[in-house]
Amino acid sequence: MKIALITDTHFGARNDNVIFSNYFRKFYDNVFFPRIEEYNIKACIHLGDVVDRRKYINFKTANDLRENFVDRLWKMGVDTHFIIGNHDIFYKNTNEINSMTELFSTSDGLYEPWVYSSPREVDFDGTKIIMMPWITSDNYTECMDAIKKTSSQIMMGHLEINGFLMNYNQVCDYGVDMNTFSKFDLVYSGHFHHKSTQGSITYLGNPYEITWADIMIQEDFIFLILKQENWNLFKILIACFIKFIMMTLKKPLNQLKKNNMKNIQELLSKL
Repeated sequence: MKIALITDTHFGARNDNVIFSNYFRKFYDNVFFPRIEEYNIKACIHLGDVVDRRKYINFKTANDLRENFVDRLWKMGVDTHFIIGNHDIFYKNTNEINSMTELFSTSDGLYEPWVYSSPREVDFDGTKIIMMPWITSDNYTECMDAIKKTSSQIMMGHLEINGFLMNYNQVCDYGVDMNTFSKFDLVYSGHFHHKSTQGSITYLGNPYEITWADIMIQEDFIFLILKQENWNLFKILIACFIKFIMMTLKKPLNQLKKNNMKNIQELLSKL
């Protein structure tokens, strides 16, 4: 079984800016869904921060999320799992009210997309993966107990772990101690947009640049392959989906050749 991993998509980012919405769409049209089809992916785990705004969602953004992501996965027969991130929740101290449950879950909770606002073990063809949502004051004890009791070797979550890169030049100096997750062979997390690895813990990083803090992110597309109780990974490098660029000019803008200007079309530039 092959599982596609994605995180921190932040639908509705930059105040529901249409330019950014169209830019995100290029990733799904040109990279994400073509790879889903090419590699016959039948499951997808989103590791949190599906949307950007905590308090409400723009109707256009809700439509983009449904038509350009959720419905496309459904039509392709991809079993879809959403782990709740900090941008997906209304209150900061609890995951109880969250965007994914309100937008997509059925009242009986029996139909996908599956939404995880509390820790849960999920079986993927005989391999157990524990889903760990954003840890709050409300669910902290439940999450720590789940970590202690689980026999899963693999964790997927939206975690804030001390000592990891938040962006290319800033390290997190707060959050959960990384030794909390030492029992796992593999931990993949969303939350920090910069891709980094320490030991068995990897932050996936977001699939495209959203703010200047995301500049210089490393891009690849990650699949988890499960065979009975064994697993392995493979990555597909993708062309970097950049939106921000820093330039040093040696001549005034009005003297630049048109070919040079074409290279920065549709990008946000600092000169």
